[in-house]
Amino acid sequence: MKALAEAPLPTDRCVRVWFGEHIIAEYTAEPETAMRYQAAMTRHFASLRVTIEPVAVAVEQPITRGLSCWATSLSTYS
Repeated sequence: MKALAEAPLPTDRCVRVWFGEHIIAEYTAEPETAMRYQAAMTRHFASLRVTIEPVAVAVEQPITRGLSCWATSLSTYS
């Protein structure tokens, strides 16, 4: 069985889309692909902060290669 997620390589970059202080999407890939993803997310989410950094810097939470998204119901904050 093939694993769905791979461990990131030392050269990989982590792209994060932020809603305030909350990460709503995270993508880890080789540098060229990560830069294209960052550009696309910056266009799509023009009012949100989109960051890109080396995987070694983005170690706050476990990172796997690929896309991760978090969604929280707005009723949670009501």
